[in-house]
Amino acid sequence: MPTRASFLKGMSVYTDDAILLGRVDDVVVDTDLGTVVALAIGRVREGTISEAVDRKLQEGKRGVTVPYKLVRAIGDIIIIKRIPEFEIVETG
Repeated sequence: MPTRASFLKGMSVYTDDAILLGRVDDVVVDTDLGTVVALAIGRVREGTISEAVDRKLQEGKRGVTVPYKLVRAIGDIIIIKRIPEFEIVETG
């Protein structure tokens, strides 16, 4: 069923081991395919991904971009697979 990607904005994102990562600030779409490819998570909670990402966030990065393939479920919240550090792209 087609749905607007904008409904994801503002949703809380949790890892599959129940750790709150943050909220969706934006949705990255492949305009050629018309599919969501990533979620931009702003104000990521310190200690939820790795020390390396924490350092980047302390240096002024606003959040991370999580590949959509890590999404496991969407309901009142979004549940994602625990994030391998190499999948993370810091957003500034």
